[in-house]
Amino acid sequence: MVRPRQPGRALPGGRPCHGALQGATQETGWEGSVLGQAVGGALHLRQDTIGRLAAEGLRFYDVSRPTAVLTDYSRQGIGFLVLQQYCECVSEKSPLCCPGGWKLVLCGSRHLTAAERNYSTHEGEALAIAWCLKKARLFLLGCKNLTLVTDHKALTRIFGDKELKDIANPRILNLKEKTLMFTFRIKYLKGDTNCAADALSR
Repeated sequence: MVRPRQPGRALPGGRPCHGALQGATQETGWEGSVLGQAVGGALHLRQDTIGRLAAEGLRFYDVSRPTAVLTDYSRQGIGFLVLQQYCECVSEKSPLCCPGGWKLVLCGSRHLTAAERNYSTHEGEALAIAWCLKKARLFLLGCKNLTLVTDHKALTRIFGDKELKDIANPRILNLKEKTLMFTFRIKYLKGDTNCAADALSR
């Protein structure tokens, strides 16, 4: 998994311990193989916080619940989250309708290959969609209430109702073909609100 450069954005409750760890490493450094007392304390705090956040936020997959997949692409990698709805909201803002209303089921990320680093942003975002559906296929194949969320608005038409014969870019065409076994609706989400998937892709 790609380590996010801004873990506080991926785990908002982890910001205080991230700050403590960052401050401790700046003061003591990583000299030798022995961690300083301050660094060790900050690491334990971070581990405890991540464990607590995981216990509060992670859920087993439930086939009866509405499911959303958030994806993102950066020049370093691609990332995704699979979320399920635990709130009663009926909102256009789903899956960001309310704090804690959607729970994490699965997430993943990877580095780009040398060839993928040459992709255009358009192609890279399409790659993120196709790859995440493949990685989470055990949950998502046959899912009747699946929403795919991207921060690249042009892809909502391509992965929506656009026919294969109308797609001129062969790379985009190939990536869309890989998603045809899934049934989903696609939704646009502004990049600055897609923080968790964004952090996983970096």
